[in-house]
Amino acid sequence: MNAHTTPIAPQQARNRAPIPRRKMEFDFHSAEERFWFANNGLITAMLSALSATFPPGEKEFVQSVMHYRDQISDPVLLEQMKGFASQEGHHSYQHRQANAWLDTKGFAATDIEQDTERSIAAMGPKRGPAERLASTVVLEHITAILAEYMLTHDEMMASMPDAARELLSWHAVEEIEHKAVAFDVFEAVSGDRDLLHRVGAMTTAFFLFQQVRRTALTLKALGHRPTVREWKDTATFLFGRKGVITSVAKPYREFFSDTFHPWDHDNSHLVERWKATHEPAVHA
Repeated sequence: MNAHTTPIAPQQARNRAPIPRRKMEFDFHSAEERFWFANNGLITAMLSALSATFPPGEKEFVQSVMHYRDQISDPVLLEQMKGFASQEGHHSYQHRQANAWLDTKGFAATDIEQDTERSIAAMGPKRGPAERLASTVVLEHITAILAEYMLTHDEMMASMPDAARELLSWHAVEEIEHKAVAFDVFEAVSGDRDLLHRVGAMTTAFFLFQQVRRTALTLKALGHRPTVREWKDTATFLFGRKGVITSVAKPYREFFSDTFHPWDHDNSHLVERWKATHEPAVHA
């Protein structure tokens, strides 16, 4: 059997799949609760602070990937880069709408958004294009494994109002769809795994530090001091048997394997499950 007739493995097929553009709308103002995640002010502040970073963060992702568009000759990857940019652009738009809603609840999300913009701008002169892209690769991996967590833990999603749940479900699906794009661009233009792993470790540490700091800023803006119950529930949410950190630790570590590729773990069934219930209502 020659190379032209060799069947394509399922993960390779997913790696070459088109990345669609979807237009979504969410009624954020239908959610009346201030502490909109399980009435827990600490977890709500943490998730709100994370949401607030998405508009400038995803703009940075797109710019770091599209910087290399003139160096990519693979037409399929070029089309995927365009799809990636389109999806991330709409994520930024929708999270900016969410941030405006969070502002009305006292979360100062726009302030956190601007803080993120300043942080990205300050790092700009310190990084070359390859380091910038490597940072995007690891953050896309973190986002993708968090996306899988959300789509496989219905009890977590049930703790949110409809608009937040629908926003994050859609966002999670598209993060899985384009989870390999930044990685494939990095492999095409660099392929330096030592650089990727080094930048990956530093970016992860900086991301966690900033997330803690911005959660503290959000709590300060709210004027809310978490209760003992909120601290306990947050510890379970993060580190319990089914907690976020507990669940994503292993797939996160896989990133540092020299043979890692995002589609080694084919979770495209999660995309298909969402499409079965949502796609007919989506206008592409």
